[in-house]
Amino acid sequence: MGFGWLLLGYLTAFVLYLTANQLGLASFALLLGCALMLVGVFKLEKYEKRFGLAKYFLFPLLAGGVYQAGKEILILCEVEIPFFTSALAGTIYGWIQFFLLMFLQVILLLSISAIAKSVGLLHISAKAIRNFIFLAIYGVLYILTSLTFDWIIPARPYLKIPMILSLLLLVGLNLFLFLSCMKNIAPANEDETPKRYRWEFLNKIGDTFEKNRREAAESGRAYAEEKLRKRKEEREKKRIVHNKKK
Repeated sequence: MGFGWLLLGYLTAFVLYLTANQLGLASFALLLGCALMLVGVFKLEKYEKRFGLAKYFLFPLLAGGVYQAGKEILILCEVEIPFFTSALAGTIYGWIQFFLLMFLQVILLLSISAIAKSVGLLHISAKAIRNFIFLAIYGVLYILTSLTFDWIIPARPYLKIPMILSLLLLVGLNLFLFLSCMKNIAPANEDETPKRYRWEFLNKIGDTFEKNRREAAESGRAYAEEKLRKRKEEREKKRIVHNKKK
């Protein structure tokens, strides 16, 4: 359906990005992550049109990834070009990337909330709204720690730890949310064969996702059936107790 691609793309762009950044290869993690999320968004917008809005943030992020790749290559080659290597350019790019990633996550969370409501999965919709709150907290803390006003500088050390913790919590919650969507939300015709691509590595990724999706969907159905059975048993017990009291 697309949630598997979204999950893998988010994992690459937000988790593997941190590791790649230590190696000076952050741009490649960002490019791959955005590309994978684009695949997911193109698939998901067929079922919830709001997912399509994410494209307007993913394409600029891809362009930013190309810019960042150029910057990393120039640093590696010890070549200075102001457009890439100046501090001002880096600051501007950092803020643009921050807001693009923030708005991207806002769109994804609101879209998930909408599609979950449409299929009656209110607990998933509630989780999306919960994650939106953590996203807002992280955004406020990031902006505060980035400001250069004299009154905020002494508070920076006390704000950075909550900011980092809120980011880690947000990323973890979003990954579990995407996994939950992958497990519980699927259209009626989702049993179709995965699309084949020219590149074999994409086919392997698609086959793996389809296998995992089927297993997760089956597990989700079994869990839902078990919960429904227990609810029926509880209602029956209450009915029996109520009749005895009469």
